[in-house]
Amino acid sequence: MPRASFYGVAFDFLLTGLEDRHEGNTSIREIPGTDAGPARVYVDLGGPGLQRRSVQLRIDTEAAYLTLAALPGTPNSSGTLTSPAEGAPRQVVLLSLRRTWRKGVGPQLCHSEWLYLP
Repeated sequence: MPRASFYGVAFDFLLTGLEDRHEGNTSIREIPGTDAGPARVYVDLGGPGLQRRSVQLRIDTEAAYLTLAALPGTPNSSGTLTSPAEGAPRQVVLLSLRRTWRKGVGPQLCHSEWLYLP
């Protein structure tokens, strides 16, 4: 398990279940037909999106989990992710952090979603 750190919190990347998503900024607008004309569809190909990664984490303590859980949606959710698995430190945004079960002490298993900045 490769170790990583973000916002001063150390954790393990559990590489089983790691999912990378590369999506485009595509929007589709469907306009229903009327007496004035047939239905139409507009497709806007806005270009490639940013890389998103979902990965399970093992966080060492409840306090460390709470530190990371407070970040999504705040200015502190953007920062540097440092891990030998990533190679060079990467600029990321922590989008979400959730856990499947709760244990008040010891290691915490949780799911995370990251947005990788160019």
